[in-house]
Amino acid sequence: MPTGSSLDHLSFFLGLISARTPFAVIRPNDGEYNIINRIPFETIEMAYDRPIRIDYTKMSTMPQMLLDGIRKAATLKSSYVGIPCPCCWGEKKTLWCITKYCINRTNLTYGNLFCNRQWLTFVPFLAESRIPFYYAGPGVSDCDELNIQGRFLIRQDLIEVWDEERARVLADIDRWVSGIPAADVAIFCVSAGPAAKILIPFLFEKYPGHIFLDVGSALDPFLKKHTTKPLSRDYMHDESPYASQVCDFGGMPMQEGITCVLNVYKRPHTLLPQLAAIKAQTLPASSIIIWQNESSHCEIPDSVTSDPAVSVIR
Repeated sequence: MPTGSSLDHLSFFLGLISARTPFAVIRPNDGEYNIINRIPFETIEMAYDRPIRIDYTKMSTMPQMLLDGIRKAATLKSSYVGIPCPCCWGEKKTLWCITKYCINRTNLTYGNLFCNRQWLTFVPFLAESRIPFYYAGPGVSDCDELNIQGRFLIRQDLIEVWDEERARVLADIDRWVSGIPAADVAIFCVSAGPAAKILIPFLFEKYPGHIFLDVGSALDPFLKKHTTKPLSRDYMHDESPYASQVCDFGGMPMQEGITCVLNVYKRPHTLLPQLAAIKAQTLPASSIIIWQNESSHCEIPDSVTSDPAVSVIR
């Protein structure tokens, strides 16, 4: 479990990468907050060579799929959710993320994990160590600095056409990842904006033996050289205060989430519907305890006992 500042967290995850220990990280920040709450805003993504304003209120599937994806990431074993800390966003919004996404202490990390001051450590780590990885994103530039083993092209404007393209994208990226040898712990760097928060939990649930990183704009200087503004982010410039910013959750009060306790004695056929109903709540339980009350005729399915969010007590 990572502890300390954002730089400490990055060091923890770089250790997992070096050891080829499977895990996944997604980083929902202000864009995802606006989408889930259907607040239109102008993106700061400049790789279009133009700022774009997207009215997320017109999206039919992205807001709920995004929320479901983040919540799934918060329940999967060895999966981490990075959110803005109070110093960047204010305590109220940070606590909103913890509650809305059902995050607990064990899977909490920073929204700027690969950005701000961390960027100056993360990018040299990839470049100097020559760690092989696969890239999924819109960057198409040739790159000798990084050891990229393969690419999956994601269109730059995917969030604008998500409703029409989501099924094809999910099927295609699933097919791509399935082609990687299962015996290898492969590293996937995903740069897909809000869609990464859907794609990564979807993939990590199916392929928990790999590493999936929501790198956002961190690799743009290498892979978007074809654009007029590959260094479009403030944190990439030494004179920016973001370039030296290290965040810390510090003594922020943490909400531990909701724990639900179920008693199982008779009527075992109701267990799965009950669990489904609990997980479908507006604020679903982050952990579920099942008390099996000396019932010899009640078998709890393997799909329940293997669920990282469920603990069975006999």
